[in-house]
Amino acid sequence: MSTTKKSYGKLIAFIVAVVLIITCACLLIFLPRKQTANAVMECSINPQVQFVLDTNNKVMYVNYLSGDAEYLLSDEELEGKSAQDAAQIFVQLCLESGYMDVNTTNGRVDVTIYCENTQSVEDLSQDVVESINKCFDENGVIAGAVANIKENLEEALHNISSQIEDVADLTFQEILNLITKTSEDIKDISWTLRTQLFETIQQLKNSDIFNNIPTLEETVDNLQQQINDSNLPESVKDELNNQLESAQQQLNTLMEQLNDEIDKVIEELRQQSIELFEQAKAFINQKIEDYRQTFEQHKQYFEQHKEAVQAAIEAYRNTLNQ
Repeated sequence: MSTTKKSYGKLIAFIVAVVLIITCACLLIFLPRKQTANAVMECSINPQVQFVLDTNNKVMYVNYLSGDAEYLLSDEELEGKSAQDAAQIFVQLCLESGYMDVNTTNGRVDVTIYCENTQSVEDLSQDVVESINKCFDENGVIAGAVANIKENLEEALHNISSQIEDVADLTFQEILNLITKTSEDIKDISWTLRTQLFETIQQLKNSDIFNNIPTLEETVDNLQQQINDSNLPESVKDELNNQLESAQQQLNTLMEQLNDEIDKVIEELRQQSIELFEQAKAFINQKIEDYRQTFEQHKQYFEQHKEAVQAAIEAYRNTLNQ
């Protein structure tokens, strides 16, 4: 009887272990993983777009750098795609909509990748160029991509928000954090409303309610520096700690109130953007339809003169690589 109970107990333990393993596996597979921004990539033709990339070079955020980019990508879900695929989709849509003339003889896409460790994205830059060039090759377009890698993120930040304060003293990671935060704020907000967003945020910061925040931040920093002075008596440090706690509490309260007000503005503009994005989708669909005949005629010409077009593509691309 005891042997049977032991066997039964082992069976239950085995079943529980299997269930736990399956549960853990499902959690690892299906639960969203926290992404960390690592680099920023921009593609420029006439529409210009910015992609914030994670450590696996997957797209975290898509930031329109022009109204045309919003038209072009308003109906696309690029988050989660590889940098190469996102760039290729962008270029293919530019061709199909006529933003880049398929009959061009000198088309060019400029790709800029911003990363603190430039060597880590050298392979990525080459892969993106090859992906874009493959798009041109398949469509028989005499064009090519050129990549540039930069360490300074300031330009990328100002491309999405010209009203961001001076960041000369910030580290690469601090600016990248600002880009990530700004990208989250402008997500699902039409490009046409972006200026209104940043102007409203600035007005809030300058208002009587919140304009004391910079002073409080400076006070907190100064008190912290004084407390870190090892030569101060403990009694003085205790008093400074009390002042620090009070100042920090005031700062936290104001920041919480400010963020609540900013969130309200963001939500309001997102609601306004819904109709604008629908208009953008209708616009780009019509633009693609209007350009369809030109695009198809070009593809027919390419099929009939493939060798000559391929030779012209190679010759032109060689001039870009010099």
